[in-house]
Amino acid sequence: MKNKIDVSNIAKETIEVLNYFDEEFISKISKNFLNNLYELSKNSNISVTIDENKNLKDQNISEECKDLLSVLYYRYIATETEKMDIIEIWKSNDILYKNADE
Repeated sequence: MKNKIDVSNIAKETIEVLNYFDEEFISKISKNFLNNLYELSKNSNISVTIDENKNLKDQNISEECKDLLSVLYYRYIATETEKMDIIEIWKSNDILYKNADE
């Protein structure tokens, strides 16, 4: 059984990671969404450490945080072509995940 990840912890991880993204990326994300993340993160008591020398995929953060970052990229940054590619990757991953459960 998977450990349940607290939404406030995911919010805090995401905020901490976003602190290392460039301003142009952050400026494209809905202010309302970012404000909600900040509010949710206030209820977290985890410590998040980001290693500037590592790629995002190599950071010690939850898969849920990585997933949320992917959705933010898809929703606010990706071009239409990138969105089609991302959807194909998500479909492929979904099939792999379903097959792993069988």
